Amino acid sequence: MKRLLALIVTVMFVSGFAAAALAWEFEMTGSWENRLRYFARLGNNDLFGIASLQEGPAAGVIPPFIGFAGPSTWARGAVLPTNLDNATSQLAAAPGYLITRGGFSTWGSDAAIHDQKMTLIPTIKVNPAIRVHGVYTVGGYRNKYNQTSAGAVSGVGVPPFERWYMHDSSPNAAYNTAAIGSWEQIRATFHTPWATFSIGVKDFPLGVASNLGYNTRANAFLAVVPYGPFRFLGAIWLTDGLLESYPQSPDRVGNAAQNQLFQSYFVTYCNGPVEIGFGPIWQLRHQGEGGGPLPDRPGTSATIADVSLTDYQIYFKYFNGRFFANGEYAWNMINVHPVLLGTIGSVLLANSGSVETHTETYNVFLETGVVLGPSKISLLWVQSSGPVLNNGWFALAAVNPVTAGVLGVAGAGRNPKAYGIRAINYQALEPYEYLMFYTYAGGLQTFHADGTGQMADAYAFAARYDHAVASNLNIYGSYIWAHRLEKAGVWLGQFSTTGLNRTFLDVNALRAMYGRTSPFVEDGFIGWEANFGVDWKLLEGLTFKTRYSYWQPGDFFKEAWQAVGVFGGAVVPGTTGPGALYLSRDPIQCVQGSILIEF
Repeated sequence: MKRLLALIVTVMFVSGFAAAALAWEFEMTGSWENRLRYFARLGNNDLFGIASLQEGPAAGVIPPFIGFAGPSTWARGAVLPTNLDNATSQLAAAPGYLITRGGFSTWGSDAAIHDQKMTLIPTIKVNPAIRVHGVYTVGGYRNKYNQTSAGAVSGVGVPPFERWYMHDSSPNAAYNTAAIGSWEQIRATFHTPWATFSIGVKDFPLGVASNLGYNTRANAFLAVVPYGPFRFLGAIWLTDGLLESYPQSPDRVGNAAQNQLFQSYFVTYCNGPVEIGFGPIWQLRHQGEGGGPLPDRPGTSATIADVSLTDYQIYFKYFNGRFFANGEYAWNMINVHPVLLGTIGSVLLANSGSVETHTETYNVFLETGVVLGPSKISLLWVQSSGPVLNNGWFALAAVNPVTAGVLGVAGAGRNPKAYGIRAINYQALEPYEYLMFYTYAGGLQTFHADGTGQMADAYAFAARYDHAVASNLNIYGSYIWAHRLEKAGVWLGQFSTTGLNRTFLDVNALRAMYGRTSPFVEDGFIGWEANFGVDWKLLEGLTFKTRYSYWQPGDFFKEAWQAVGVFGGAVVPGTTGPGALYLSRDPIQCVQGSILIEF
């Protein structure tokens, strides 16, 4: 009898758990995209010079490298002879997305890139009030089979994970794969009659995605309180250090940052065709503990600095079924106050408080258009702030990266007010361009952590025309024109063959060589780009997408990018006479095709 009773209790216990499990609801959405991209230049003049002059080795010094520039996860590229280097090193040891010679093609050919990505978004509905969400991406490691090849930077280690898995030509590619899964977001939401709460890692998009987009991650406690047409949002980032003495995790020693306050408040209003939102994000932290650099001065060292950041954003959206308008303005202020002794170059700062800085950045996004039956016309103007390099600290003409800071301290002095980059999120510009900013970052090294280029220190005008040929077939064309914003934002010849700033040529030498009075790039025309694309929904959930992009780099690249033509014992340009500038760049084109499955 006891055994029977125990069996009944066990069955009831297990059945209770089974019933609870069956009460859960599981659903999952996601997408899988397989794409092929082909990049090519329409001429012999690459961003880094005349390509044909670089196809063979020069005097047996180095292996052949060609100047078909493109983004590279590694800070490598052509390894130049040592006697061309007037900086501390030729290559950065840390990996990063840079425009480098050979970033797309090293051996003189165009580039074909085949990769894929799968994103899964599962949701578990515990009950009507509680849900658990996640985002799981199957990506890969870049350069898995090429970590120790010639020209690689020693000590780089394991290549970074990225959301796209690049196919490889290994004989055992079907089994020797580099595809890696990664949980990018996990969060829970709690719905109550008067508010919705969320905790965990999530996207933090707000507005039109020019400032905060779907690639913006937040590990925060978020509360959303609706009140009629209003929504009140409050967020607190639960960071790894709330007290000054909180120990750092090992992977952050040397450039540590301890958040003391990280929160935001937003208010949105939505009524009919109108939506408006406004709010700030505040952050207070200690930074630079362990001898890391000050955030605004490469090459500096300060023991501890107090940093406060304030980011304001206001946006509006309007659509009445025919006319639409979207706008957003973001303004950011970064105040840095070193609180302990430090150094700049070889100069000891007797009072670090004297180098307190206040950096201001902003961006603007304005879009309008009309829907006319199957057609849609869109017009866009965007502007992003950039650095101002003649604000006192850089008032001297000498801009060698090793000595500029020291001379600035001894001579012109420090202007505590500075202006910096507030990049436009790539998602806001993606419908209008692909090469100019998404791929090449407008000629600046302003890449997002996921490898996509962004627009910075520039203003641009764009237009796009969409036409629905059928309910499942859309064709479009777009055009964008862009120009640098700041007249003193980029040094003459700032970008060298490796993509590192001012590495091989001194700006003063270039000024003397060309009889220039200004050390800055004077022609800021970035170029223009035209796109044509087709989105064809073949089956429910299956879409074929193709796109052709044509980008003509502007005269900005003549002055900002050093165009070296031949490698050898001295810098030889692609033009006659001495120097390394003023070489016209040929257009770059790209053809992309992809299969997208959404479920």
